[in-house]
Amino acid sequence: MANYKKFPNYEVFVSIENAIIKLINNDEFYAHIIMNMKIVTSKSVPTLGVGVINNSLTLLYNEQFFNGFSIDEQCLLLQHECAHIMLGHLIDRAERVKPEDRLIKNIAEDAAIHEILTKIKITLI
Repeated sequence: MANYKKFPNYEVFVSIENAIIKLINNDEFYAHIIMNMKIVTSKSVPTLGVGVINNSLTLLYNEQFFNGFSIDEQCLLLQHECAHIMLGHLIDRAERVKPEDRLIKNIAEDAAIHEILTKIKITLI
């Protein structure tokens, strides 16, 4: 497991830690992606999101939102965010898309990810 104790607010990671452990044990591909991210809890994010912050790949998540799901659903949420990275959705995002088209782009990206995750029939045992 990642060494979260190096972060000053170690307690904020407890809610996501079990889902990450399950992901590590069941899906090495997505686990490799998530283990290379900085994980930050944020009330300014309504759900989850990935981005590059201060030159670090970062997963932002709303702890209250995340805790509303079962562990299997939490793993699927993490896989979804990892898929944004593997599909290149973060590359030049601000420069390529007009502000008025960002919502449409995000919906299209989410639809593509949903299609991929359901087609490969992810199983979380």
